Amino acid sequence: MRTIALYMRLSSEDTYVSESVSITNQRDLLYDFVRSQREFDNYDIMEFCDDGYSGMNFVEVR
Repeated sequence: MRTIALYMRLSSEDTYVSESVSITNQRDLLYDFVRSQREFDNYDIMEFCDDGYSGMNFVEVR
C-alpha cells in the first residue's frame, strides 16, 4: 500500500499547554488537503510532529 507522510512543526510564535494551536491547524489543513485529492483515497497516512521544538533551537552542523 502507498503511504503519505504529513509533517507538522511548531511555530515560534506559539505558546501552548499540551499541543500547540499551530500544530492543530497544520494537521487540519493537511488532512483536508489529502481528503480533497481523490488520488490519495486508499493511501495510508503517517504523521510526524515536532511539537515543542522550534526551528529557532538548533545546533550548527558542520
